[in-house]
Order: sequence, then C-alpha cells, then structure tokens
Amino acid sequence: MAGWSPLRRLLAGVDERLTVSWSELDRLAGGLPPSVYDHRAYWSGKQSRWPGSTTVDVRVGESVTFVRRDPERAPPRSLSARSRPRPVAEPRPPSVVTGRRDVVLVGCVKSKLDRPAPARELYTSALFRKQRAYAEATGVPWFVLSAEYGLVEPARVIEPYELHLASTSRAYRTEWGRRVVDDLAAKLGGLGSLVIEIHAGAAYVEALRDGLAGAGATIVEPLAGLETEVLAELDPPLNLAKMPKSAMRVRLSQLRRLQGKK
Repeated sequence: MAGWSPLRRLLAGVDERLTVSWSELDRLAGGLPPSVYDHRAYWSGKQSRWPGSTTVDVRVGESVTFVRRDPERAPPRSLSARSRPRPVAEPRPPSVVTGRRDVVLVGCVKSKLDRPAPARELYTSALFRKQRAYAEATGVPWFVLSAEYGLVEPARVIEPYELHLASTSRAYRTEWGRRVVDDLAAKLGGLGSLVIEIHAGAAYVEALRDGLAGAGATIVEPLAGLETEVLAELDPPLNLAKMPKSAMRVRLSQLRRLQGKK
C-alpha cells in the first residue's frame, strides 16, 4: 500500500506549484498501486492524499503537477504587499524533475559486431537498438557508455571489445566514472543544472552518480528497478521511443508473472 506522507511533506513547502516526475512519485509513495495507471481520476482534483494542494496537469506515466490551494497560506488582507510574510519552501529534491532531459546516456551491451563500426551500430542486441531509437527520438545529445572506451559519441568508430564494467575492480570503475564525467562536461560546456537521463546497468550509474551530482547535474533513471534485460525478450518488440512508462511497466509485470517472478 502506498504511503503519501513523504509527498505531503514535500508539497507543504511549495509556494505555488510543483511538477513531480512519475519515478519520483513512485519513490515517494514507496511504490505506486496499479490503480494509478488505469484510473486517471485517481489523481484528479482535490484529494485527501495531498491536502492543501490540487492537481492541474496529470500525465499518467510521466508526471503530475500540484498547485497550492490552502487558503490559510494566503496573507491577511490588512497587510501591505511589502509586509506580507512569504512562506519558505523546502529545497526541491534533486531527483524531482518535470520530464525534461538535456542529454541521454545509453549503456553498452555484450552483443557486438566482429569488426570496427560507429558506436551506434557496433552493438547488435535488440535492447540496445530500442534504447538507441529512444535516444535519437528525444532530439537531445546522446552518448554511449562503453566499459572500454568511456564516453563515446554515436558516430565514433570503435573496435569491438570484451569488457563488462560490473566485472572490473572498484578502482577501475572509480577512474572510469571520473573520466566519463570530465569528458561529458567538456563536450557540453559544463554540467550545472543539466538533467542527465541514463539507460544503463547499476554499475554504470553508480560509477557516475557522485561525479554528476557534484557537478550540479540531476540523474534520471527511467528504468530504475525494472529488469532491463527482459526488454529485448518482449514480443512484439517494445518501442521505448513511443511507449509511455505506465504501459512499459504493465508489459514488464506481465512478463514477470509468466516467468514466475514476483
């Protein structure tokens, strides 16, 4: 059962409005119930789950915008504009975003061509092809995260290799993460306030997390907590570029049940 106390505390410090991403809602609630994907009315209007606020823009699977409606927060009429107290909002958690992304990073995979090729073509798995299609459809810069070469531009020709980041030493991953963050900052002219969307395994994300956060960037993991390896097994193929996250979760849930997973 979802718990809404963390969301209520977050909204209590908001002056006017706040847009919360779907992944952040899931985290704040400790897991969203299935009904939130099937019934838009679950989010509509005034709800006891978020007293003092109402929703004005519900995008199932993407984000929900909350607006303050608490009359007690309005200043007394007798006060002048200059003397009216202004409520102090709590800092917004760095993982709360509005669906925006400034760059997409796609992790490498094991299946590759047996010859040098541009990075966008070297990896041959269905999973990588879907992630590449999604990245290209966003219209923002995107790069490949290679365990061997680090940050790789899609058009860069590289040799095939056999290296999985999760199998490397902690020292290698630390140095790899530092190098990738430095290269990304150099290519983008800095990382402050940028939203970095990462489609890669936990080893890649964790190697980058501290460096990106230290540079002022926000990390978004759309598939965090989902078994990305099974995406390639779905039939018909899963189109990441067009499928809402809500539908994606339903498909994965169905596949888990078929495989006997919880």
